[in-house]
Amino acid sequence: MSKNVLSRRDLLKLLGISAAGVGLAGTVGLPALRTARAQTTLRAPSAFYKLTVGKAEITVIQDGIGQFDPTIFGVNAPEGAVAEVLKTNGLPTGPTRTTINIMLVKTGDKMVLVDTGVVGVPGFDGGSLFTTLELLGIKNDMITDVLISHFHPDHVAGVSDGKAALFPKATYHIAETEMNWLMNAPSGTPLDDFIKLANGLLAPISAANALQTYKDGAEVVPGITVMAAPGHTVGHHAVMISSEGATLTNLIDTANHATISLSHPEWYFGFDLDPAQASQTRKRILGEVAKSGAQVFGYHWAFPGIGYIDTEGEGFRFIPTV
Repeated sequence: MSKNVLSRRDLLKLLGISAAGVGLAGTVGLPALRTARAQTTLRAPSAFYKLTVGKAEITVIQDGIGQFDPTIFGVNAPEGAVAEVLKTNGLPTGPTRTTINIMLVKTGDKMVLVDTGVVGVPGFDGGSLFTTLELLGIKNDMITDVLISHFHPDHVAGVSDGKAALFPKATYHIAETEMNWLMNAPSGTPLDDFIKLANGLLAPISAANALQTYKDGAEVVPGITVMAAPGHTVGHHAVMISSEGATLTNLIDTANHATISLSHPEWYFGFDLDPAQASQTRKRILGEVAKSGAQVFGYHWAFPGIGYIDTEGEGFRFIPTV
């Protein structure tokens, strides 16, 4: 396997965690993340796509790219089954390209980022969020709100540098369940480094009284509502943008692969904290959006990740509209 292709074991090692869950020496925390950022030139703007949901103006920004062994999207699948799904759908069975797609929502007088990407995290080629915002004429201090779906590095790496918020005038929002879990999580688990990194990145935001918590069903800003989607993490939430009767559901990490995770929602993703619960959440939310006909957006799906969900057999299929 190419050194540029990440398996679950590879990524855990990069972040200072063994596949068996034993913390390794030399973990990747805030100092290492700062070093990685200092050694990495931000990616040039790679891609953005604009659409509207009612009066809400949405820009999808491709922040970065990673590659994974596709079996990470079906760790409990029978041997060879993941490759068979890919082959059946006309997709390559080798390393799977994974994008980091960030949603910027302009609604009323609010300019909201949903997650902040992967800049500086080892194993990913990221950072285009910041250069693309600049290209679009949007300065960091124009962002009014940052909505954090959960604490994983590819979603929170851009919130701060560990000393100050990178979006200095924004109010940051995170689920109360997620924040409570982060603050009280036991040490000595496979997630130690993820937890330390997230807490360190959020600390200056909290100290500046810019961090607020939300509960399931809350309208974080007018027209943007959160929906509990537990399993990937304790406080993982999907995000719904609604305006004038139209709705788009940002699935975040409810379904990480647009083909594998939909055709077999019962298969586990390698980074789900509670895989069985995540599978039930996936079935529930995909079923709801398929029934409602709402547009969906996939954070890790092929750019720009916009389309609809339909049922197919015991699973689902993604119908891209772009």
